[in-house]
Amino acid sequence: MAVTRIRDLGRHAADRGIHVALEMYEDTYLGTASDAVAFVTDVDLPSVRLNIDIGNLIRLHRPVQPWAEIIALCAPFAGYWHVKNYYRMTDPSGSSCPIPRP
Repeated sequence: MAVTRIRDLGRHAADRGIHVALEMYEDTYLGTASDAVAFVTDVDLPSVRLNIDIGNLIRLHRPVQPWAEIIALCAPFAGYWHVKNYYRMTDPSGSSCPIPRP
């Protein structure tokens, strides 16, 4: 249902010269690089692209895909980039935490 509705929105937007950017965000249809690519591929409209926001994915306190792999997978589907100034720290217990740089 989500793909169908975003496809309808994308067509409506395209008819008006507007592009739609879907922002990657954890625990959603766009919560991993693979999920985001699959979703936008299923929508299959040139007016619907990804707003690649790697910061939303690497800030998680759980294992995540390396940022370079996320970029490689998502870049062909990019409409916009949302850039944050994070880096990821991992402690020996296995937890991790992105820390904003000053």
